[in-house]
Amino acid sequence: MNKKRVGFIGFGKRVENVYMPIFKKTSSIFDISGFSTRRDERADYVSNKFGIKRYTSQQNLSSESDLIIAFTPPENQFEVLDKVSKF
Repeated sequence: MNKKRVGFIGFGKRVENVYMPIFKKTSSIFDISGFSTRRDERADYVSNKFGIKRYTSQQNLSSESDLIIAFTPPENQFEVLDKVSKF
């Protein structure tokens, strides 16, 4: 079975504390393809702590992922989903 590649748009505390432990336990099924975040300081922290590739382009992240999980403010959801749905 091929692992599914998961990309995160937005990588806040919920992703770090809730979702990453789940994906760690299901590593036989999922690989984290990368993440995208607006905050450079947070991106450095996530890259260093988890060894995950940062994408500065949500479209590039989407094209390298089988599944996108978006954790963005509600007012940004439509814009984000519109961008990544084209890939």
